[in-house]
Amino acid sequence: MKNFNTEKEHIIFNKMKKGDRVRVSPFITKDPHGQKGKVGTVMEIVKNGNLKIVKIRFNEHTYGLYDADCVKKTEESNEEDRERQML
Repeated sequence: MKNFNTEKEHIIFNKMKKGDRVRVSPFITKDPHGQKGKVGTVMEIVKNGNLKIVKIRFNEHTYGLYDADCVKKTEESNEEDRERQML
């Protein structure tokens, strides 16, 4: 079960929807898509029982499937994300 730091973080997590900008956690241990810490757009959310999988588009050729616990809603754009990663 996901432990949230604040009530606001819990609300943001539960309000994630198609089209939202999200960041993949930089702390995940396995990332077969190689997008750890990067920002993308939610394309689809699939719920199966207690499991919530998020399909994220990072650019026109890169997509990834992530457990919803591994992503967090953000307002950051791709350009801001690229600038931050270059620092």
